[in-house]
Amino acid sequence: MKVAVLDLGTNTFNLLIHQIDKKSFTLLHKDKIAVKLGEGGINKGKILSTPFERGLEAIKIHLETCNQFYVDKIIAFGTSALRSASNGNEFKEAVQSQLNLEIEIIDGDREAELIYKGVKLAYPLNEEPHLIMDVGGGSTEFIIGNNKEIFWKKSYPIGAARLLDQFNHQDPILSEEVTQIETYLTNQFLELEEQVKKYSVTKMIGSSGSFETLADMISFMQSGESIFNKAFTTVPINLSHLEEIIPKILSRNIADRLMMKGMLPLRVDMMVVVCIFIKLIIQKLTIQELHLSDFAMKEGIMEEILEQY
Repeated sequence: MKVAVLDLGTNTFNLLIHQIDKKSFTLLHKDKIAVKLGEGGINKGKILSTPFERGLEAIKIHLETCNQFYVDKIIAFGTSALRSASNGNEFKEAVQSQLNLEIEIIDGDREAELIYKGVKLAYPLNEEPHLIMDVGGGSTEFIIGNNKEIFWKKSYPIGAARLLDQFNHQDPILSEEVTQIETYLTNQFLELEEQVKKYSVTKMIGSSGSFETLADMISFMQSGESIFNKAFTTVPINLSHLEEIIPKILSRNIADRLMMKGMLPLRVDMMVVVCIFIKLIIQKLTIQELHLSDFAMKEGIMEEILEQY
């Protein structure tokens, strides 16, 4: 059976197509389309008309791809931008009426649970508690868990698109703007700090998205090669290399950031606030080891499908 998962995020609409057979799945196709569903309205709680139409067009393209692969089943999930928008249900109804596809809009707890399941497939968790961080456009999910269970999880309505819209920083960003963003973020994650101390967490896993971009940029900086030249599900991210690349990203304007090897055009505008966010979390929580998981929510959905198969 061929199954497609559509992960309708705030920044990108992702498509995964897998062949499911005998309790395992094989990747047939993977694609993403930059939609920026929250553009201009993310902090106003509304999807504006232009991104609304971009979203519909992106789904249409993904559905055409599904037809090319003769997909048997399509599962579509909407996350932060859709669940927080006053017209999120209107978008859902438009997709149903125009494209004959039903979307399930999930809450933050459910998203965190699916991210955990996806990361477990990619990273060899043991009995030691790890912190999982998934930075989205509209929300960021934190999960503390090991190979057996989730100890704590929380979805914060703080993501790259929201931060970019809220602070609207200069390009390149000014030092006082960095301080302003850091102060804001520090005040948001007091509970997270308490939970990390409670479970004595020192290792963090960043799931897909911006962590992929950072890992790839570091790889280019160190070896001149992309991490995507070889198949992987997880790779280590050297913290000293991360400390080296982040100031380079923050010091450049958008045109110069685009020239950096490994930087994706769909992330270039948001990588500044993401870098400030990730660096702050690592420093505040005294993280000593960082890994990238190439799997996240959409792979967690595939894992649940396998459990039912």
